[in-house]
Amino acid sequence: MRLDSYMFIGVKSPGSYTQLNVGSIVYLGGIPRLSALNPSAVKDLNSQRDFEGAVSHFIVNNIVQVYAPGRAIVGRNIEDGKRTCVLNDCQNAAKCSTPTTLSNYSYICTCNLGWEGRLCNSATAYYSKARFSGDGFIFYQDNVTIPVNENHIELSFNTLRDGLLLWLGDLKTNNSEYLAVAIINSKLTLSINTGGGVFQMQLNRNISDGVNHRAIITRIRQSVFLTVNGFFPVLRDYVSSDYFLSYSGHIFIGGLDENVRANARSGYSLGFTGCIWNVKVRMTSEYLNLNKNSFNRGVNVRSCD
Repeated sequence: MRLDSYMFIGVKSPGSYTQLNVGSIVYLGGIPRLSALNPSAVKDLNSQRDFEGAVSHFIVNNIVQVYAPGRAIVGRNIEDGKRTCVLNDCQNAAKCSTPTTLSNYSYICTCNLGWEGRLCNSATAYYSKARFSGDGFIFYQDNVTIPVNENHIELSFNTLRDGLLLWLGDLKTNNSEYLAVAIINSKLTLSINTGGGVFQMQLNRNISDGVNHRAIITRIRQSVFLTVNGFFPVLRDYVSSDYFLSYSGHIFIGGLDENVRANARSGYSLGFTGCIWNVKVRMTSEYLNLNKNSFNRGVNVRSCD
């Protein structure tokens, strides 16, 4: 038996039997009445006093048991404990949260960049390909912090769903300017706002097919070029009162953090599900380093290798 991080050694039970036959019925937190059970099974219970408190992490034979409506046979006087994160095993400064939908776990660990696993206890030293599951992101601080009138973005990806691939803009000021690359309705979509409203262009081709794709986006003032895999090029001009994009080197890959996502000016709330790699944000730049370093932070990112 183990309690918290302390180990206790029990005593050997008498008799020659080594198997415990408890059938398929399990009572958690109490029992309807003592008389409903075999007298020999409750002979050491002097009185019936049910448990008061919260129970989580209920595991039998390495199988997580979900005590949720529709799963139990019967119950009474039960309410949501809402404190499952008070006692949790999340590691490496991971953030604990309770699931909003039916889950096999009573809490969820949000892993910081460089860690993965159920409890964020498995180190991931290098990402040549970053895997996202719709709830993560990588934030990158670029060394360019001035308004720009040109953008060149390249990235490779594969996915089966819609989601945000890349977002760049200025988080230091309260302006509404940004550039975003996303998959919307299974199509590669570019959105840009340089101060005169949102301009959006879309590649009329289904790319949520699980196949590796490489997208290239080039903007020179008010002209935008978009292509995937070197084919299906789209060239358009947009009308704006200003073609300079306020840019403080803030780049999100695979999704946005909750503060930016909650701000309507970000434009996107759906995180990416799939793999992203070989990301460029300027024509002459090297691929962005997706690993944890002095420029990066992020959550729920795993290796695709």
